[in-house]
Amino acid sequence: MGLNDGRECRTFLALALGLSGLLGVLLAATGGPEGPGRNVLGFALMIVPAASALATRARLEGLGWRLPLGWTLLGLVYPVAIFALGGLGALAALGHLRPAEPPDLRRLAASSAISLAILVPLALGEEIGWRGFLQPRFERLFGPRRGIVAVALVWALWHVPFAIQGYYQPDHPILGALVLAPIAHLGIGVFFGWLHLRTRSVLVVALSHAMLNHGTKLPFRLFEPRPEDDLAMFVSVGALLALGAAAILARGASSADRRQD
Repeated sequence: MGLNDGRECRTFLALALGLSGLLGVLLAATGGPEGPGRNVLGFALMIVPAASALATRARLEGLGWRLPLGWTLLGLVYPVAIFALGGLGALAALGHLRPAEPPDLRRLAASSAISLAILVPLALGEEIGWRGFLQPRFERLFGPRRGIVAVALVWALWHVPFAIQGYYQPDHPILGALVLAPIAHLGIGVFFGWLHLRTRSVLVVALSHAMLNHGTKLPFRLFEPRPEDDLAMFVSVGALLALGAAAILARGASSADRRQD
């Protein structure tokens, strides 16, 4: 199993990282994050991990599609709570917590439903590859805790071709790509890995991932951050994600290591 796992991991990583780099080149060639290719290439990037897994092993097994209620709710709430606490906390510390005009709840619910209907399949495109395919193999090779961290590290690296162009932090592309985005991706990646470890369901993780991509914007519909507040909010959220990851690795994932031993 170890030899097969190692070979499959190398093939998957070569494909996933290589295609991420290729899409990053295409993003740069079409005008970068402000160009017309932003959304199409961003969506294509999210499909890359599942495509890489299928190319590595034509038949994927044991992905898991159940939705245990408690873990599903945790997956949905955690990203929104972290972004609300970190982002709004940073605004409050700066004295910039200004209420926005109340949103039209009916329109907000409709737009959220449409957004999630698009994002959940795309999130599955990532999670089938990262947590469904790669994580179980890394766990067998390195153990649960190291396996979770290794996948999160690779996942953070996989985002760099887009991050270096300011896809996530347009005003601070280098700082965002080399420091801020990797810390945030590593932090939430550990949470996703732990969620998969506990549920063995890519669907639970994909729902959490989709909520990360959409639901984390919801708290800021109630307040009006200034453009110059973005960096402080990103740093605050990243710090909370890092603390959350440290707590998970110290408690939740370490207990799985002990059970394996």
